[in-house]
Amino acid sequence: MKKLIAFLLSTAMLVTALAGCGSETASTPDQGEAAVEEAGDAEATTVTGTDKTMIVTNGEACATCDPVGASAIQEQMLQVNVYDSLVFPTFDGEMIPWVAESWDISEDGLQYTFHLRDDVKFHNGDTLKASDVVFSMNRLMTMAISYSFMWADCFDSCEAIDDTTVVFNLKIPFGPFISSLCRLYIVSEAEVMAHLDDADTTYGDMKDYGANWLLSNDAGSGPYMISDYSAENYVVCDKFADYWGGWEEGAPEQMKIVFTKEETTMKTMMKNNELDISAPYQSTEFYESVDAMEGIDVASYDTGMVQYLMYNCQKAPTDDANFRKGLSYLIDYAVTKTLYYDADECTTYYCSNLPGASIVDDLYAYSTEKAQECFDASKYADQLDDVVVDLTFHNATSDNEVLATYIKSQLDAFGIKSEITMVPWLTLVDLVSTPETSPGATSVSVTADYWEAGAMISSRYSSANTGTWMNSEWLCDDELDAMITDALATPDDTERYAKYDEITNYVKDVCPCALIASVYQSAAYHADYVEWPVAQYVQEGKIPACPAGYHYYFHDCKLIAE
Repeated sequence: MKKLIAFLLSTAMLVTALAGCGSETASTPDQGEAAVEEAGDAEATTVTGTDKTMIVTNGEACATCDPVGASAIQEQMLQVNVYDSLVFPTFDGEMIPWVAESWDISEDGLQYTFHLRDDVKFHNGDTLKASDVVFSMNRLMTMAISYSFMWADCFDSCEAIDDTTVVFNLKIPFGPFISSLCRLYIVSEAEVMAHLDDADTTYGDMKDYGANWLLSNDAGSGPYMISDYSAENYVVCDKFADYWGGWEEGAPEQMKIVFTKEETTMKTMMKNNELDISAPYQSTEFYESVDAMEGIDVASYDTGMVQYLMYNCQKAPTDDANFRKGLSYLIDYAVTKTLYYDADECTTYYCSNLPGASIVDDLYAYSTEKAQECFDASKYADQLDDVVVDLTFHNATSDNEVLATYIKSQLDAFGIKSEITMVPWLTLVDLVSTPETSPGATSVSVTADYWEAGAMISSRYSSANTGTWMNSEWLCDDELDAMITDALATPDDTERYAKYDEITNYVKDVCPCALIASVYQSAAYHADYVEWPVAQYVQEGKIPACPAGYHYYFHDCKLIAE
């Protein structure tokens, strides 16, 4: 079996981030010019072994089906298929019109006017209106979780002018605003309001804002709608017949996400045609094993994902910057990259293939001498025999335990004590919610929420996003926050990217994390009967330049006969 690999390119991908007055026009609902041409659509009528259900796996369960409160890969996979957004990211790095047919931007960059399609139906049969967009944005910002951090500094208000016109008002310009809107998932106001939990008054008059019902249900307009949900086992979604984008023959009638991290289980399922696409981020042994099976290929592609070692900046001993630097010098990054199926050493603190990413020439490299100098300069210089570094990693992937063991061995060899604790993913998510419970060090992979370096800068280093799995360091640096706000408020790309460079150097000096590896996303799939656009795109030697989750947009997939 051939292995599909998209080689890391340094070429920046163009992302639509309009300044001044302008507009965009609508295109057909697929992944635009980035969607590969699919051969044999007319004959794609019979499915082998799948009964026209696209079955995928992921290592951990969805904490919620609510588009607010969800951001892990399994949740993103669900969101992009169940909900629509105003714009849509293509594999080519463009942001194309979606529910919004076009938009206009004021000269000062503070007002965005979106003109909506009038033929979008929610799963309950209601027509999507501008008021639903307003409700969705206000709900997200009021709940102040998940993707809300992206607009925390800039969002002022939004209003529906009529059923198909919605206006967003910003307090300050936000250069990547259009790009970021792929993460504003539109919910039906009527559906949410019909399912408020009167016993929960978290949000005052809005009760629970429908969050309890949306744990296992949907209020979307996307190509698929939730039909069955088992919290720890799976989520099943049926094809929405009235989807505004229409359907081509051979598209999956259902999608089913199975929650399992057992590689043996996935191997058996793939061998028996019970699994179409595997969970990403599995062990090298898993990929090599399934790649040898008849009819199965492995698609491996660069999503700009970085595997971090995140230090708790508010709890001893990692509350000291020099101590954190010392730890970073004890890791051999030429070794850590080999722990993953496809990975490179990092060259930046946030995804080197993103537009605006800054390449850092002098990152921390393995050196016991430099480590000693940093430890000697720390406030724990006289306590090195007594301090203990808490290494708490999630167990959703086998690679994490291998990484934890390696890091501990490096610390042990130098004389720094450490303790390893492996926990389920959702346990880690809960632990990092406060600085007191957040581990001294944990390892999580992060990619951009939208295709621009600013997405990583704000999710990783802004105080507004602390306490999430993407930002468990609890750095809370006012000067850094001001730099991030200023950069994102800069409309001109060149000027904004220059400010990103300054931020990168600042982060390097503060050292809230170590850069373990730049990790490719890999998934095994049944190439004998699955037409998966991202795999075909990668096969052409291209990098799919879109945010996480959109690689699994199943509306554009085909289940075909052998």
